[in-house]
Amino acid sequence: MPEANGSVVVQRRSLTLIHCVSVIVGIVIGSGIFASPGRVLRESGSVGGSFLVWVAAGVYSLVGALCYAELGTRDPANGGDYLYIREGYGECTAFVFSWTQLTVLRPGSQAIASIIFARYLAEAFLPNFNADGSSSDGDLRVKALAIVLLVILSVANGQGTRFAGNIQVAATFVKVACLVFLVVGALIHIAVGGSTHGTFSAGFQPVASTDASQVGHALIAALWAFDGWAYLNNALGAVVRPERNLPLAILLGVTFVTAAYVLVNIAYLVLLGPAAVVDSSAVATDVRRANVPASCCTQSSAGDRPAPLAEPFAGHPISTSRGSLSTV
Repeated sequence: MPEANGSVVVQRRSLTLIHCVSVIVGIVIGSGIFASPGRVLRESGSVGGSFLVWVAAGVYSLVGALCYAELGTRDPANGGDYLYIREGYGECTAFVFSWTQLTVLRPGSQAIASIIFARYLAEAFLPNFNADGSSSDGDLRVKALAIVLLVILSVANGQGTRFAGNIQVAATFVKVACLVFLVVGALIHIAVGGSTHGTFSAGFQPVASTDASQVGHALIAALWAFDGWAYLNNALGAVVRPERNLPLAILLGVTFVTAAYVLVNIAYLVLLGPAAVVDSSAVATDVRRANVPASCCTQSSAGDRPAPLAEPFAGHPISTSRGSLSTV
């Protein structure tokens, strides 16, 4: 909370390095990694090409984030984009940009992410939801869940920076734990003799028709999954030792997210196969529905070889609604 210092109100710096890394990781890891992999693979045309796109998106995001770190350490105050545009292009441009963010960009991004979260939640817990496989985005239950999520996050952010930061740490832990669970599930699947669908031998063999222009589309889809690395600068006035913690948090956070995305995509390909990922618009849901190992001790009807287990990921869909600080 702000503190009065004579006639000047000074915001208390309460966000430590762990809070900063959690903000970046928690906001970046969201709906993108659950919605983009199929399009990235389809547009890039091959398994090897898709991994190059994911790594390129991570490097591109890191370069942009480090530029923001430079701007932030020069003027460690709240404001983010608005502050930098005002200093570079004047107050009029910054004013128009801020209103565009308020009325179009941020609400649109929040709506997309919250709908994806609500869809995964409904598929996991509502019986017979979307049983016919049709689009569920217009379902009133999905919209209601998305609205409830946005209200909860808005109230949480209104309770103060420290409170929202602690929620962010907890939410980040849950999301990272679920991604780790997904990767470990893929490792177990391989260990018990499950098929890898030729993932490790696919290389740059075509899995979908593509051309050079579509690779750009793949990069755009991957960059959507990295959106959010700039948001920490909006709360920079609350960061402890911003000249140290901001660049360090960005370096650690974006590097971690890039590595996590590569591993998660390997898990998707191992559990589903390239052909299924290409055709998927909600790959995490398809993993949950897939016939993957449920227990290392389950035996197949064909013999003693451990059978693919039944849906170890049921009930674990994690997505995000990107907020100013706290997201789930």
